[in-house]
Amino acid sequence: MHEVIRVKTRHNSFTSVDDIGETQGRQLIESGQVRIQLILTGKGLFVRANPEGLTSYLNMPKNQLNKFAERWIVLSPANPYYSTLSAAMTLRTDFDQQLFTGPLRQGPEILLHGQRVVSLMGRLAPQSHSARGTIYVLAETNRPLPIELNESTPAVSYAESWSRWGQRPLAVRAPAGALPLN
Repeated sequence: MHEVIRVKTRHNSFTSVDDIGETQGRQLIESGQVRIQLILTGKGLFVRANPEGLTSYLNMPKNQLNKFAERWIVLSPANPYYSTLSAAMTLRTDFDQQLFTGPLRQGPEILLHGQRVVSLMGRLAPQSHSARGTIYVLAETNRPLPIELNESTPAVSYAESWSRWGQRPLAVRAPAGALPLN
């Protein structure tokens, strides 16, 4: 499954482009000067980032940035950053979060990105950016797969989209020569 998340504020933007499988995933995150790539395989979590990404996501000290910047690093599950960075990189962990609380209101069936969808509107979970949002799910299948989620406030615009449902399983390989990070 392919997922794209875009968040915009007055002063910054955040984009995450993800390919998510049953037990593995690939993610590219860009936000301001931060750039980080993540690959999750059965062999560990592989990270490649610029100095700003290493500082932001791994809290790496400045004296180690030259050694690790723009090089593949491998984290084992024992690494304290492994669980945070690998969250939402598999189908189970990506959809393990509760989006809505309370009742949902169903909107009309519409055409979105060439697909027939139904909108569901409601109060979003407390960790979201706004109090209300709309999720669009496929209308023409037995499984109501999500296609897009939108929420916005005067300060934040959030959009998340999902595509490539049911296509061949994701296959990612561990990058060669990754440096271990304990």
